[in-house]
Amino acid sequence: MKGRKPLPDNVVNLRGNPGHKPKDLNHPKPDPVAPTCPRWLSHRAKYEWKRIVPELENLGLLTKIDRAALAGYCENLALVAIATEVISAHYKKYKKLTYEYENKNGAINEIPIPEIKIAREAWLLVHRFEVEFGMTPSSRTRIDLPEAKNTGEFERWLNGEGEGE
Repeated sequence: MKGRKPLPDNVVNLRGNPGHKPKDLNHPKPDPVAPTCPRWLSHRAKYEWKRIVPELENLGLLTKIDRAALAGYCENLALVAIATEVISAHYKKYKKLTYEYENKNGAINEIPIPEIKIAREAWLLVHRFEVEFGMTPSSRTRIDLPEAKNTGEFERWLNGEGEGE
């Protein structure tokens, strides 16, 4: 299949349809309900899940079938954190981000610590997931949210009204 991959309906609805292209109505349309957090996620990944899910749910960008993709995002972000801590500890101890080893010919080689590659690859995956969920500045600029409903609560709060009355 050539060309750009099609956008999900919720993203098309949020961005608008400036080209006025007809909508493809022959694809699945899951309900915008947040998935449950998988039990098997690491502690750090669960923390990110709890932080990001309410934001994505408020925007209508999550469905139950997004669970695995969101779990992948959270686990890769947790992996970035772990690798970054190891990198920092190594640098603090050795004042460099490489280590030396002796090869089979007896020569001493200096190579980067493996955590640098791990962190870099995890960041690339995190970025891919962020783009899919509209979590980068550039992907957000392509989303056009409908005007928020004004309940007047914020204005009442600003004016000191509401609570205690």
